[in-house]
Amino acid sequence: MASREEINAKRSQARQRHRAATHKISRLKSKGDVSISGTQYDPRVAPEKLKRYNSRQLDSYIAKLDAFVSRETQFVPGAKGRPMPVAGKYGWGRVAKLQHQLNKDKAAHLAKIADIFLPSAGMTIGERVEMSTPKHPVTSPPASYAPHIPYTRTSKGVPNEKQLKKLAKELESKQGGKYFEQKYKSQMTAAKKMIKGISNKALAKDFRSLNPEEFSLLWNYTNFAEVTSTDYVIRKSMMHDKKELAWYDISLDTQLREARKRIAEIKALKLGSRL
Repeated sequence: MASREEINAKRSQARQRHRAATHKISRLKSKGDVSISGTQYDPRVAPEKLKRYNSRQLDSYIAKLDAFVSRETQFVPGAKGRPMPVAGKYGWGRVAKLQHQLNKDKAAHLAKIADIFLPSAGMTIGERVEMSTPKHPVTSPPASYAPHIPYTRTSKGVPNEKQLKKLAKELESKQGGKYFEQKYKSQMTAAKKMIKGISNKALAKDFRSLNPEEFSLLWNYTNFAEVTSTDYVIRKSMMHDKKELAWYDISLDTQLREARKRIAEIKALKLGSRL
């Protein structure tokens, strides 16, 4: 059994480490906008409880405070200053690393096609991308989200650890080229639905001739999606005036000609021998 002197020494040490933890919590709040106090990560107990702690309880408490005060225990601010742990399989450090790797993959993917010249745009894919890429990091995909666009999800947009873990798993599922496979599938689904809505046999035949690389360039780096919009088809179905219907017929014919031109342009690139 520990002597009274030993227990008093441990209580003194516990109070000292308690102050160190308080200092770290204060620093995280003032410099990092992270609110630790009162959360599950706050290791402190009310000082008066120390009077009732025995030697083993004091040892355990000191160890807990030491672990918190350690430089290895770091936090970043989540939504509303909620603390997000940096370490761990699903910590923010892991999320940042996965995100960085995904953005490197995107940049490498773009580098392979950046010098391809698009006659309809009058510039290379790289030049077109430079004109259309947001100047600042985005926290979520824009409507016309092309595979190359990097995004930086900041910790301040994460509401809790459950969502942090979900984000980490989502990024894990996109590693090793899987992101591009997922992107292709979702975009192809949308494109097929649009082509079906137009119901033009010639366009559908041209579209079916595309390989995955050709489709990706057509969908992401030309205005094919815009000129093939089903908007005209939907609106036409709502019209009854003959003059209006005739105007929509002409407009749709123009769309279809432009859409087929874009496909022919991409097919002429003969990407199979270039990528």
